[in-house]
Amino acid sequence: MCRVLFGFLLAFFVTGMSPAAARDCTRTYIVKPGESLSMIAQAQYDNAALWEKIHADNLNVIGEKPDAVRAGMTLRLDCAGDTPSTPAPMPRDAIKVLTASGFAPFSDRDLPNGGLMTELMDAVMTRAAPAGGHTIHWIEDRAAHLDPLLSNALMDMGFPWPRPGCETAPQAPLCRTVLFSDPVFETLVVLFTDASRPLPYSDDSDIAGRTLCRPKGFPTDDLDRPDRRWISDGIIILIQPDSIDDCLALVLDGQADALVMDEFSGQSAVRRLNLTGRIMALREHPLSIETLHVVVPRAHPQAQQLVDMVNTALHDMRETGAFHDILEAHLTRFWGEG
Repeated sequence: MCRVLFGFLLAFFVTGMSPAAARDCTRTYIVKPGESLSMIAQAQYDNAALWEKIHADNLNVIGEKPDAVRAGMTLRLDCAGDTPSTPAPMPRDAIKVLTASGFAPFSDRDLPNGGLMTELMDAVMTRAAPAGGHTIHWIEDRAAHLDPLLSNALMDMGFPWPRPGCETAPQAPLCRTVLFSDPVFETLVVLFTDASRPLPYSDDSDIAGRTLCRPKGFPTDDLDRPDRRWISDGIIILIQPDSIDDCLALVLDGQADALVMDEFSGQSAVRRLNLTGRIMALREHPLSIETLHVVVPRAHPQAQQLVDMVNTALHDMRETGAFHDILEAHLTRFWGEG
């Protein structure tokens, strides 16, 4: 017994840990619903990049694919002190940039150069010149972008993503999962309704009991923030089909009162579907102003370095006028088509 106590006290003085910390150094953790490995690493170690260590230590439970983690799994978590002391080197492979179609005029394969933000991102990455270059990946299942592709750092960065109010809602899924670049674009979020039965909307009290539509894979933080708990308090019914086009069809069919979307993407779909005059945008009373960003997974070992690289290239492009030239070309085309 004395030998055991001596060994324990020796470990305490050598490591500098309290007795409680020494006992709890290696522990088990039961995965909660909706958690990813990066979320667990951030919550338990204050370092989302340690998701890879958790995965490696629990291969027998999770399996080879990190996104296979499920609620109820019991994981082994080692000492929190095993965190990298210096930033990991930038990747030498091509940086994988994630986007999808259906978000005109910002990103769509059918648009010139893939859309406004696709051309900007291509120029940003070309200017940044990472050692391995970059590739833009079009993965059309937008619902898979946040989880698992970004949450588990299977992609290096993605665009375009709106930034929720992370200062007032730090637990919002996007705030927990990604780091945001500087703002790239600003737009209004508005209601698109059937012109033959326009939705009377002047303030949030008018929205109670309404059915709103937003496509699957698009964030809903603006509909459920601390001062507007439309979803969690059951104030609205939210339906989420696959695309903006599906939402507009539901509005015209009377199954939804309005599409909720940024004015550019909504208006692009209205024009493409020849619905001008049948669908109206309530621009006089926007729901919010949102900024669009490039995002990098917090789980990425070089997350902050990648964000800094994007921000530096964006700043340089603004200084030289290259940013304005790309913006002007796409917006002139957008308004010209109207």
